[in-house]
Amino acid sequence: MQIDKALLTRFEKGLDPQNLAGSTVPATIIGYGEMSAIFQIDGNKDIAYKRMPLFNSQQEAEAYSRMYIEYCRHLKDAGLTLPDDETCIIEVPDRPVVLYIAQRMLPEDQLCHRLIHTLGKADIAKMIERVVAEIEKVWNFNRTAGPSIEIAIDGQLSNWAYHPDGEASDLFYIDTSTPFLRINGAEQLNPELFLQ
Repeated sequence: MQIDKALLTRFEKGLDPQNLAGSTVPATIIGYGEMSAIFQIDGNKDIAYKRMPLFNSQQEAEAYSRMYIEYCRHLKDAGLTLPDDETCIIEVPDRPVVLYIAQRMLPEDQLCHRLIHTLGKADIAKMIERVVAEIEKVWNFNRTAGPSIEIAIDGQLSNWAYHPDGEASDLFYIDTSTPFLRINGAEQLNPELFLQ
């Protein structure tokens, strides 16, 4: 995945959070995370941009980006499948430093919290079994790698995308922007970021 940093810089410079329609670069909000708003930018339906305006400096954003990348690496080491992603830091005068996490967009109708309304009971049971099996991989990882490295996830159905006719690689964990990562017993995520 290749992020267009110039596009994100134009978007950030012209962004009016109170009047998205009046922003310089057209965008649509497609969701909200604990610490982010999630956009489709400039009509690109292939990438979800998670905008995280939480940082007082470039160094803080860089540290978060490194922690995010490490967290995703551990999720993959645990056996979870994640969509392609990339990070990009944008600094515009008189604005907070922003970290964008770009993630390959998965079809909306494959989000598990939507599928429970469209699948039959047997397929719902199969999907939930698959999600639980993925969560168990996190427990197994922690049993093996802990206590030096421990990870956690938010396992709710809205954080998974699933293709009911697919193979094992067709279940994706998508809520990666909040790195639940503990190293040698110390939480790596600064809780103050949630309060900002």
